[in-house]
Amino acid sequence: MKGHYLVVVIVLLASIILPSFLFAKFGNSDFFKPLLSLQQKIMEEPEVSYAGVIEGQSFFSSPGTGTKKTTNLAITVFLKARVPDQETLANKIAEIAFQNHPRASQKDSVSVNLVYGYDIGIWSFWRSHGYRYPPQEWEKRLRGSASKTI
Repeated sequence: MKGHYLVVVIVLLASIILPSFLFAKFGNSDFFKPLLSLQQKIMEEPEVSYAGVIEGQSFFSSPGTGTKKTTNLAITVFLKARVPDQETLANKIAEIAFQNHPRASQKDSVSVNLVYGYDIGIWSFWRSHGYRYPPQEWEKRLRGSASKTI
């Protein structure tokens, strides 16, 4: 019986210690530092409740064209309240991404997904609006919206 307790204690300690060790290691890597920094910058915006940033690759294969790789940066922003001009906020988030993430302009696409809603356990309602463009198109949008403010 004491052996069972020992195994349970070891498993509990491992479940507490290993995640913090692994996250600290990943957070200090050259790949994750810019993503964590970008997430923090976005979360400093007054409209933002939480932000998530994902950098990834997709591979598409077809018999005629072979395999094609695309790269993307996906930003999901949960808003504190409904924003009247979501397009301007999406441009603002994209601008933060291009200013604070060194690899953003090298991606095939950058997407900003704005999410607003609630979840009270027995009832939930969520709305999201996504904006996905290549960096060159974002640059045109940002130059065009330089005079707009939220």
